[in-house]
Amino acid sequence: MVFQTAPKPRSLLGWHRILSPTASVKVSPICLGGISIGNAWKFYTGKNEDPFKLLDAFYELGDARQHGLTPFSVYQGNWNAAMRDMEGEAIHMCEDQGMAVIPWGALGSGSLLTAEQRKERENDPDAPDIKPSETALKTSEALEKIATRKGTTLQAIALAYLFHQTTYVFPIVGVNTVEHIKAMPEALRIKLSKEEIDEIHDASPYNPGFPMNFTQYIQPVKYDLSWTPADHQQYQMAAWIDAPPKSLPYQPRTE
Repeated sequence: MVFQTAPKPRSLLGWHRILSPTASVKVSPICLGGISIGNAWKFYTGKNEDPFKLLDAFYELGDARQHGLTPFSVYQGNWNAAMRDMEGEAIHMCEDQGMAVIPWGALGSGSLLTAEQRKERENDPDAPDIKPSETALKTSEALEKIATRKGTTLQAIALAYLFHQTTYVFPIVGVNTVEHIKAMPEALRIKLSKEEIDEIHDASPYNPGFPMNFTQYIQPVKYDLSWTPADHQQYQMAAWIDAPPKSLPYQPRTE
């Protein structure tokens, strides 16, 4: 029959998203990190399953393979719930220039773990020797509490946090097993409340530096990527203005 709709994707990884306002290509919401595939870097990333099994699993779950990006359509940087430096200027630049954000280290390069996962790593001779920072530990605790309440994984919450911060976010996630890949779609289902994001921010406080902190120094408030000129306290000393809200993040999918 002509004009039939395409079959629904096998998983949420198959619901493709526009990469950025300056690129028409549609891609899977999560990037497969390549540095952990194979065993050449196992001293750093840990041992993993057969690389072809990992690639086959990702493809079968709906990975997009289109190419043809225009220049300066994406910005790639180190960003996660415990390392928020990109929230100061880089993400604002991306929003202004119509660029997508592709975070590497989206799961803290292996430092965002549950208490049980940290114990398992300590007892695993093949595990990479990663010493989490104090901020990473506190952030992990906050993520684990939220994950427990929602009946999901810490890693899913960590990825969901990034998805909630701005519109065009496509995290790079390194994997060691097929189970890691199968767990990816869970992050696309999760809805975080403002209070839950505040919990994460309390564990990982961030000062964006000048000039962003100067705009809010009259009545200090928590830094928020959703701010618009209407939230600028310096403006409010002279007048009150309206400003349209920023573009919303992609909303979680339940199907």
